[in-house]
Amino acid sequence: MSIDHLQGSAPEIYRKLAQLTGTQPRLAILERRYQEQIKQLKAMVNPPAVQRPQ
Repeated sequence: MSIDHLQGSAPEIYRKLAQLTGTQPRLAILERRYQEQIKQLKAMVNPPAVQRPQ
């Protein structure tokens, strides 16, 4: 079995590897953690605007 790293994106390759190794539950945990970290980083870079009372 070989996986061509030039065919498909990194997430696609990770999904294929997880399928081949039977580690889909672990991949799902890592993907959720990654998405939460991205959300936190975006909130730090673009904090919500604060409305000042007039």
